[in-house]
Amino acid sequence: MIHEAFEDYLEAVLVLQERLDGVHAADVARFLNVSRPSAGEYLKKLISKGLLTLDEHSHLHLTEEGNRIAASTYERHIVITELFVKLGVAPDVAAEDACRVEHARASPGLRGRLRPGAAGAIRQREAERQHV
Repeated sequence: MIHEAFEDYLEAVLVLQERLDGVHAADVARFLNVSRPSAGEYLKKLISKGLLTLDEHSHLHLTEEGNRIAASTYERHIVITELFVKLGVAPDVAAEDACRVEHARASPGLRGRLRPGAAGAIRQREAERQHV
């Protein structure tokens, strides 16, 4: 099992890869609102665990396993955020609260009931709403 802070960092790299041409440690620090040294420490640990790589331009890249973890975390975040919004929570508060909840592990029975890739349709709707 991976520490939830590691999941946050991997998720940040995933999200930033969609927004930026290249993701640097400073981008991750800004995104997570942490100091550069703190981000650097976590990112080094993720590189040593084989979840991230660093190229010759100091761009961070998710490995296959890092991407799997990041995508799973992000998917939970999207689904939980949408659920909270449907329950009447303001979208910004829902997204913040989802960050706290997304690391919880579902029981085997619940995991079997969740559709794989359920957040894909939600992300598509979000993208369509942003372009309207």
